[in-house]
Amino acid sequence: KSSGKHPIPSNVLVAGNSLLLGMENSFGMCSSASDKDYFHHLSTYICKFNPGCVFNKLHISGYEHCESMEMFENWWSTDANVYTGKPAKDSFADDLDLIVLQFGDNINTEAKFATFKADGDAFIERIKAACPKARIIVVNAWYSREPVFSDIASLCERWGIERIDIRDLRRVETEARDLKEFLSNDGSMKPVRETWITHPGDEGMRLIGERISEYLAF
Repeated sequence: KSSGKHPIPSNVLVAGNSLLLGMENSFGMCSSASDKDYFHHLSTYICKFNPGCVFNKLHISGYEHCESMEMFENWWSTDANVYTGKPAKDSFADDLDLIVLQFGDNINTEAKFATFKADGDAFIERIKAACPKARIIVVNAWYSREPVFSDIASLCERWGIERIDIRDLRRVETEARDLKEFLSNDGSMKPVRETWITHPGDEGMRLIGERISEYLAF
């Protein structure tokens, strides 16, 4: 649990994978609308305490999918992020006071895991150097698998980073099994693909947002 002694943030970055930005590179897969994902629940909670809080997002799936240090370097320094259009490093500003890193789900092959074991410390070291005032919290993981989960836990321990375990939130009833359509940003209803439906549905998203909010405990 969080100590509850941390200051209320004013500048927040949430970096995540499809659970954050899977629908139209905009909001969480498979929430039924943009105001149903975990980011919405989390930002609503923080805004109760600081209505002027600034929130930014970063797509982090590219990091999870790296299969070499070269790919990691390109993702960090060069490649245009699919959400921001800028290299990932540009999102880690020195005035951030809270960073939520939601990742681990896509580290699902031997090559990706081997690369994560090689680049994980560099990733955290760079974030800490770029954002010296930021509280960093790792959220891990809807699609949990070993030994990835334990390796992320060890990474957090090495760097003194807080971690929120959401493995227990994934159940058949919290997945999007029954979701057929979602509300698009253009206001139309669009079909949900069969390959998406193990992602959290609205209830799963609510529980994730609630788990993070309860941990923050402002």
